[in-house]
Amino acid sequence: MGRGYWWRFKQPVMIALIYFLVWQVLSTLPYLAEYKLSAIRDAMLWGYGLYGLFILFVFTRSMISRFLEIYSTIALFYIVWMLVLFYFRLKGVEVFIPILEIPLTEIKSGDVGVHLAGIGAFLLLRFDRRFEKHSLFGHSLIWICWWLAWLFYGAVSRGAMFSSLMSFLVILLIRPRRNWVPALVAGLMLFAFFYVNNISIPLVQKNKGVTISIT
Repeated sequence: MGRGYWWRFKQPVMIALIYFLVWQVLSTLPYLAEYKLSAIRDAMLWGYGLYGLFILFVFTRSMISRFLEIYSTIALFYIVWMLVLFYFRLKGVEVFIPILEIPLTEIKSGDVGVHLAGIGAFLLLRFDRRFEKHSLFGHSLIWICWWLAWLFYGAVSRGAMFSSLMSFLVILLIRPRRNWVPALVAGLMLFAFFYVNNISIPLVQKNKGVTISIT
């Protein structure tokens, strides 16, 4: 692998991931004979962690740095696009491609929650600082958009709400003093704005009425 790879094994997150994967493999093997493919299917809940090992062995430092640079730009556009898609959902707008039955404007709230979790961790660790020199106002504005997306999609999916907040919990555990001020200030400002103006947004979700509001 070369000397340039060994530093990755010393990272606490990678050590925890390897131990977790080994433990889960040992927990799955005894049940393969009885449950066969069902055991493998259930194992995919942790099997996605193998992507982390794939990145460990394949990606170089320069490749990771380049990926973070691209992600720094994509993350902002993703949040804005999720807000646009939610507006389409409110207005009942659907965009189809003739050969597809599912509209392009349709997206699972749970999937949005997972991406928001990744973006939240990215921003809390300030990986964007190396590539995008946002002012404090600009950084706070990004967080306001993040909290809006979290509120909208979390209102219709508890899974999306929980998975998004997991990024905060993870960063709190591994880096407890990293850049919390813009994120918390933006969240409190948004909460106060919705509360003071008593804003509520009606939404029809799976033939059920849902009202998005602080109260």
